[in-house]
Amino acid sequence: MKIKTNVKSGGAHLNHNQTVAASLAGGRKRALFVSAMLLALVCAGTVAASVNFALMWGSAGSGDGEFYGAQGLAVDASGKVYLDDSYNHRIQKFDSNGNFIAKWGSFGGGDGEFYYPYAVAVDASDKVYVADAINYRIQKFDSNGNFITKWGAQGAGDGQFNFPVSVTVDTAGDVYVADYLNNRIQKFDSNGNFITKWGSLGAGDGEFSYPLGVAVDSSFNVYVTDQYNQRVQKFDSNGNFIAKWGSLGSNDGEFATPAGVAVDAFGNVYVADEINHRIQKFDSNGNFLEKWGNMGSGAGQFNKPYAVAVDSSFNVYVGELVNNRIQKFSQGYAFSGFFPPVDNPPTVNVMKAGGAIPVKFGLGGNQGPGILAAGFPASQQIACDSSAPISVIEETVAAGASSLSYDPTSNQYTYVWKTDAAWKGQCRKLVVKLNDGSTHEALFQFK
Repeated sequence: MKIKTNVKSGGAHLNHNQTVAASLAGGRKRALFVSAMLLALVCAGTVAASVNFALMWGSAGSGDGEFYGAQGLAVDASGKVYLDDSYNHRIQKFDSNGNFIAKWGSFGGGDGEFYYPYAVAVDASDKVYVADAINYRIQKFDSNGNFITKWGAQGAGDGQFNFPVSVTVDTAGDVYVADYLNNRIQKFDSNGNFITKWGSLGAGDGEFSYPLGVAVDSSFNVYVTDQYNQRVQKFDSNGNFIAKWGSLGSNDGEFATPAGVAVDAFGNVYVADEINHRIQKFDSNGNFLEKWGNMGSGAGQFNKPYAVAVDSSFNVYVGELVNNRIQKFSQGYAFSGFFPPVDNPPTVNVMKAGGAIPVKFGLGGNQGPGILAAGFPASQQIACDSSAPISVIEETVAAGASSLSYDPTSNQYTYVWKTDAAWKGQCRKLVVKLNDGSTHEALFQFK
């Protein structure tokens, strides 16, 4: 099912439990202001996304596979999905198809007990980290839920927390925590030893108005959803500011309470845009790529999407606060075939060896510059088929280095393919492999 979205604005964002109502009063006032502003916003138009609804699971309740507050999601290397079932004070574990595997946790302050767990993360060794919000600590478990260690206490000192709401782990095993009411990010080693911190209350670069989500990419860039500043901030792993994007609104690249954030293997950033009831996808520099979702309870619709995670196959998992479920989406570019002057198979394109040709194709809009898999496009010699239809290519461009560009007017990518004069008399196929794993070919004969 291909998702097409009409983005709608929603109601006020409320803090998610009465226990911290007093301490979060300032944030609640900001939320009411956001809601009032949203009433005046014009909804964005329909967008065809290269995202397919795959499946969903969950409903309100306390049984296995039932949720009450899908606040956090994480996926391990084998595709197991961990859910932070906040109001049930537990973690649930599923396979990638939503089949229940295990659960652990109950209400309390002891080891392995939780008081509103808000986020979950998994490291490369399948160790599980949980932001235990109102116990003001991080707990660490093995993948079966066996307790390993914990750290943190209420406060504003190093290693102390005031409502830790998000946690992530980099490939070196260092742990980053969004310390919500202290308006900062704290960094620890995998055993909870404090390394560094950054942030304070404000709207300047490196300042936060309640950081709600944190994620880290394979290059150790750290992305933080800055809730009431309605933006994402990007830092290096030591907290040095790199970039920011976003403002209040419902247009592309605007937010109404950015909540969970995740990064895929290519550095693309996914943000749960909670009150806009959608997911937005950006490249690592904050350039908007696509969006999907609108308010509702159907497949591909959301009611306050809060948590987002991406697995190694680029499947996107979204946890919803109100619908109490997880939705899974697969990704793939909407490849529209090759455009003239190149014809699609079975037609063989005949051209002069040594020339350069513009190979044009569409992917359903601008997907950013990093669309190609490493080492591609590539060509290989094949046997000539004298029975195949042919098309003689007259359009060529000045020979030079091969290059890729995007034309927003035509919504087409152009790869300028520089051919080799030594290919004269050969038949070859050009293989365009994209970073979603798909492969597309065009056939050529050189004269």
